[in-house]
Amino acid sequence: MEWKKENGLTSNLGRNCGRPKKLSKKEMDKLKSILSERSYWTTGEIRKRIMDEFGKDLSTPAIHRYMRKFGYHLKKPYTIDYRRPENAEELLIENLENIINKIYQRAFQ
Repeated sequence: MEWKKENGLTSNLGRNCGRPKKLSKKEMDKLKSILSERSYWTTGEIRKRIMDEFGKDLSTPAIHRYMRKFGYHLKKPYTIDYRRPENAEELLIENLENIINKIYQRAFQ
């Protein structure tokens, strides 16, 4: 074991201090690829997926730490209406163009 002394402090070189992570590097890489399947996940869904894939139960704060490490952020989910048509943006633009045309026609008559 190597030790290094700097400024009166001693540190352990090449050794990780603290408790080891519950997920290994390989498991974290696999989890990243699983999470890339969808654009949004709930913490409960992630916990269940980790339990199914790796057989490990992680706490909510631990899941949050992993997600931040992967670049994900917590946010309130956007509600998606099941009645919304596939081409909603196109329909909106078309309707706006029609309304703008009607306004111009009335204004310049």
